[in-house]
Amino acid sequence: MSNLKETLDRHYKKQKKSSYCNMFPEDNLFAREVCSLATAIQAAKISAGSHLEKLIIDSSSFPNAGPKPRQLKHLLEFIDSGDSNDVVGKTLKLSLEKEKKNVEVDLFRVSKLEKKVYIAELKDSKGEFDTKKADSEYKTINAARSHIQENLPSGWICVCFILCWNYDGTANFKSEKARSILLNGNEAEKVFGFVKSEVEQKRDLDRKENLEALTKKIKEISILLETN
Repeated sequence: MSNLKETLDRHYKKQKKSSYCNMFPEDNLFAREVCSLATAIQAAKISAGSHLEKLIIDSSSFPNAGPKPRQLKHLLEFIDSGDSNDVVGKTLKLSLEKEKKNVEVDLFRVSKLEKKVYIAELKDSKGEFDTKKADSEYKTINAARSHIQENLPSGWICVCFILCWNYDGTANFKSEKARSILLNGNEAEKVFGFVKSEVEQKRDLDRKENLEALTKKIKEISILLETN
């Protein structure tokens, strides 16, 4: 869970005017502050997925491939190296020639013992996808899998997943193809070497800090309501 306080600090430091302000009188300070808060919350929510990726990799029992985004050549170099350990990482950048587009895989693991490369698209959700979106997610991650598979040494396999962190089997997940490669957070523990409960403990701390930051900001804004 990304930190709302840090997002608020960055937002106010830049002193950017929220686009939501266009809905209200320009000279109303109360409206301006509420809009800034809304923008900060939205920004924090957007970055929550990236923060979850980092928590998963940092919590993994497997060595980290490094903080920088990786490319396919880095995975192939590791496979050819004498290092016998597995590695995990986030943000694997791929250039898919057949699809004529660039994609980023959220999570990956290279297992020399199993001769497998695992890749996953991470969704910080229960899996509420409509059919069109779920099919698109499947096509993208499967295209990434095919591209990696074509470049792997003989005997190696690439396996792809859609990792819906809190999926419990009850959410509206209509695509059968996407469902066939679906994992939830608990099921992904063994693949990427983390313990979900430990990751969630860290997220709970973030949630408490977010609530404190939100409460503090609302109290500050409420004072403006009396003068605007």
